[in-house]
Amino acid sequence: MLKKNIGFVFGGQSAESQVSVVTALQISRQIKNCDAFVCYFVYLDTNGKDFYLIKSADMTVDTFKNERYKSKGFLISFSYGGVIKKASGLFKKAIATVDAVINLCHGGVGEDGALAGYMGVLSIPFSTASHTALGIAMDKNIFKTLLKGMKIKVPSWVSVAFSEYEKEPDYVKQKCIKLGLPLVIKPNASGSSLGVMVVKTYEELESAIHDAFLFDNNIIIEKMVENKIEFNCAVIGSPFHAECTEVDQIQDMGEVFSFSEKYIGSGVPAKKPLGKKTLGMQNASRLLPAPIDEKLKNQIQTISLKIFKCLKLSGVARVDFMYDKKEKKLYVGEINSVPGSLALYFFSSTNIDAIKLISLLYDIAISEHKSKHHVKADFVPKIFS
Repeated sequence: MLKKNIGFVFGGQSAESQVSVVTALQISRQIKNCDAFVCYFVYLDTNGKDFYLIKSADMTVDTFKNERYKSKGFLISFSYGGVIKKASGLFKKAIATVDAVINLCHGGVGEDGALAGYMGVLSIPFSTASHTALGIAMDKNIFKTLLKGMKIKVPSWVSVAFSEYEKEPDYVKQKCIKLGLPLVIKPNASGSSLGVMVVKTYEELESAIHDAFLFDNNIIIEKMVENKIEFNCAVIGSPFHAECTEVDQIQDMGEVFSFSEKYIGSGVPAKKPLGKKTLGMQNASRLLPAPIDEKLKNQIQTISLKIFKCLKLSGVARVDFMYDKKEKKLYVGEINSVPGSLALYFFSSTNIDAIKLISLLYDIAISEHKSKHHVKADFVPKIFS
């Protein structure tokens, strides 16, 4: 049986870079004994331009402390068709070829479409969608506008650019007053709940806006859904064939499911444990499957699939929901096209473990890549012939 040569790219210039490292460490540990894969773990430095090939044996937390990856790994570059070359030295020789790249970069170039575009130019099969689809999913304002056009409920919001706030802070405040308290302030293109703040008084508004702008030049100010229960649903597949997982419910963690609760641990045990405590989203307190009726479950899954297919996403994504218990209304919060831990925890009740998930993502990447390269050069007009 031919082995699958798989590249895993993680890190990047993003506030979520360390979250990405955690995901990569989890995946490397869970597939290390798989004979079907030849794995190449590639760390994209936080400067956003240098790729380091890290040996599987060096995929430890220690490697990424104090930039030790620079001594333990070595600089590489990707070339056309998945060829990996040494990027330093007199002879930049090829050292490996990957059949496909699995995207583990949360936020930044991993989710805004830049890395997907780069891999597309180099004709390397990639586990997530096109740069266009990823860009739309990452931009909260565009995403919400799209959903509103699809008649899918989203909380009322306004989008504010830093330049606009600098020039007209009072006008922005008037927008907030029109929305009404309480409000949620969040960066427009960031994840993992970084920079997200709840505002209950207008006196808190200026400070919250200032802090959100530390993460992004554009922010979202939205009306907070009160009396809410938070649900998540993962989708895996391609635009033409995708399936939903079970719906999970976030245990009552307060007004915002914070970065700390997602990745460090809240100290509140889940009612149905998903396994021993570890780094990453598996630390979060959640109920899987969610204790909800079939009607609400089907509504969540149907909307999740509809969004996934409309955006033409690929691989695995997670859609986040908020349900107003009092008003009995379901709202979409956002979609994560590169979810923490690759949403592996959603498959705990199925036969999909980490090895199976990586194999599925590999197959999806190869299949989607082939579907994009069916146009024959003979049909392209020869202007200069």
